[in-house]
Amino acid sequence: MQAPRGPKPRTSSALQTVSASSSEVVGSITPRSCDVQSQAFADDRPIQVHRALSEALETLQLPLEETLYKHIDKFMLWNFPSMPVVHPSALKQDVRLLLPDSRQRFESVALNGDFVAESARRETDMRAFTLVTAVCAMASCRTRPNSSDLRMDALLAPFLSASRNMLACFEDWDVSHANSSSLVIRSRHSAALHHLGQTHRSWYVLGSALRLATDMRLDEPSSYDGLSPLETKIRKNMFLSLCISDKSASVLNNRPVTFHEICWNESAITPTILEDSISLLTSEESYHDQAYENRLHEGFHLCHRLWTAATDILLDMKTLSRLYTRAGCEIPPSDPVQMGIMHSYMAFCGFLDTLPPWLRNPDCHASENEVVTTYQTQAFWHQRANLVVTFHCLRLILLQRAIEKGFCNLLGLTSNPDMLSLRKVEIASDMSTVVATIPFEALQANGEPLVRCFAAARRLIIID
Repeated sequence: MQAPRGPKPRTSSALQTVSASSSEVVGSITPRSCDVQSQAFADDRPIQVHRALSEALETLQLPLEETLYKHIDKFMLWNFPSMPVVHPSALKQDVRLLLPDSRQRFESVALNGDFVAESARRETDMRAFTLVTAVCAMASCRTRPNSSDLRMDALLAPFLSASRNMLACFEDWDVSHANSSSLVIRSRHSAALHHLGQTHRSWYVLGSALRLATDMRLDEPSSYDGLSPLETKIRKNMFLSLCISDKSASVLNNRPVTFHEICWNESAITPTILEDSISLLTSEESYHDQAYENRLHEGFHLCHRLWTAATDILLDMKTLSRLYTRAGCEIPPSDPVQMGIMHSYMAFCGFLDTLPPWLRNPDCHASENEVVTTYQTQAFWHQRANLVVTFHCLRLILLQRAIEKGFCNLLGLTSNPDMLSLRKVEIASDMSTVVATIPFEALQANGEPLVRCFAAARRLIIID
């Protein structure tokens, strides 16, 4: 019988400024301890955060509304293909909350007959503000060299600071009333902090997202009962995205794995159907159509499948090695369990052969409109860059773990050190060859995740 889960955890945000510049932008706002209701209802901290962001953009001489729309559009091209977890139409509708005319919506709520309704409205507005600024912060991480958008990079600190500070104003309520936005906000905070080189804070924030997702029981189909179709789809996509992040942290950075199928019920959810009727993208944008969105989701699910396959093999090798060690016996030449790992590895090696045509060669993609074709081709290149670089990096990691565990035979290799070193060089050569065929913008769009893959590959190559 499964042990009952405890009550939802209460977290307090370790609110700190992200840099000297962000410290100037936000001022000396600090979090306070909360009882049942957030103390933000009794002060004007949300107003301070709102005003500080407007002043930051004024200092940079950037029009607020235009800049926000520009960042959302950039996020949809550079980030959405690898993480389809936002509804752009809703994001753009919430841009109004960041404008000076909406500042009064964040004022303290008077203790009168409408307190409950007004408090709920205010909390919802603060969450929407936090999500929009988190998305804009992530978009600010992706600025091309020699681009006319170079000033957008200077907005990373104020956007991230505004988002984290606003979250601190209603975090207790957000944890108690968590939805998909709660997870997206924390995952984007983590990614932006990692981009800034603040890895410890990044892992901490990612951990809070994982704990919150666990508390929301996203692995259980029943947790989606009663939700709107749109919220269901975003939650499922966010669940898969967190699975990818968790597996990546475990494999590349030796972090304890949190989200693995072995820890879930047998009735754990499956990815959303690719051809379902719920669309995150709207036909209002000429670049977006249902076929395009379905293809993006297919690439997203392929990424999840890739990380799952590699993590399963690594876990199987670790478990098998531990069993033999505890039994005090040598590893036999072969047994049914080893054969199972070998078959899993063979299936993993054929991963690139399963890619659909638009991910094998995105330049072959075509639509009725040339401008739309260019836009969609860029998005598919972003996905391909992520998939192929990750695949070759995982090949190196699987080889190194097999060497360490004495399972080289499972990969069809001998234990000769020179031959194993040669195999590493061959894999590194494959990675270099494929990277040379990828547009630089596609590599840059993937940001820190690919940087971690390249860094891991470099470490494994120089081990010998």
